[in-house]
Amino acid sequence: MAFETNMSDLLTSIKQVLLDGRESTGVTHLKRGVLPPLPTFPTIALLPDIENILEYRNNGKYIIERNVSVEVYAKAYDVKDAKKKVLDVITEIIGLARIQNNLGANRWSTSCFDCTWSEEVYETPFEYSGQIVQIGILPMSFISNESMPTNRLKYGSVTETGLSDTIDEIYDTLVGYVNQTDVTYDLSNVRNVYKKEIPPVPDFPSITIVSRGTDRDRARTGEDVAKFNIELGVWTKLLDKEYALNQSLALVETIKDIVQYNELWGGKVINSYIDDIQYERADTEKLGMVYRSLVNLIIEGMEVTNK
Repeated sequence: MAFETNMSDLLTSIKQVLLDGRESTGVTHLKRGVLPPLPTFPTIALLPDIENILEYRNNGKYIIERNVSVEVYAKAYDVKDAKKKVLDVITEIIGLARIQNNLGANRWSTSCFDCTWSEEVYETPFEYSGQIVQIGILPMSFISNESMPTNRLKYGSVTETGLSDTIDEIYDTLVGYVNQTDVTYDLSNVRNVYKKEIPPVPDFPSITIVSRGTDRDRARTGEDVAKFNIELGVWTKLLDKEYALNQSLALVETIKDIVQYNELWGGKVINSYIDDIQYERADTEKLGMVYRSLVNLIIEGMEVTNK
């Protein structure tokens, strides 16, 4: 399907465009993911922000918006000079984006059919090695097509299932993929799956399954049709290496495929779908810095309320 990609490949496409345009930006050091403690200035870091499902279509197709933070770092002996350096780079990045948008079917290496950006945001400057470092963030949005896995599991009926049993079904399904030898949806590198918030000292990578509330829109005699808001957390180590981000993004894509393939969760729900995926860098007291991605899942099920 044309203009179809994933977050990891999109970041690679953006990085390549900026590398090809380094004569105009003046930046030769680019990174997918967080920067090392001692980066070379000026430098650019590309980080995932959020994926929003804009529209579900027939035959397992949908339109997805991926937001990316383009972080520009520059230093100078004066605050104004440091900010001007960042602004100059961001201006050139926008110019490169306009060129890409005019390439038709070849725009952004065919990874999206629309790209927009918002006004840049500047963080508080700080001193580093006797100079002032300024960070400017250019929020960019890329809209693409996407396809669900084919031959998704189907069931002839729906079993009335409450929130607790639904979470148990999700847990059992994910653990099954962790322990199986079939590599279609490989979770063999996951160390733990938890039906709770992340514990103080987990093994990474880990997955958490947490309820974020229930909505009941309508009721029939003796049963409620409820929407369960389930958050699947994907936790991986945060390192200043691209392979660490790659591991996190690959695991999220596998979870996404598993969730869509098992959209009826053993015949226990009416329907389920991904609302959005949030990508975060979390600084936790005992875990240190981690990549934490939140797959927000909406599950429509039937609860028996009067037996």
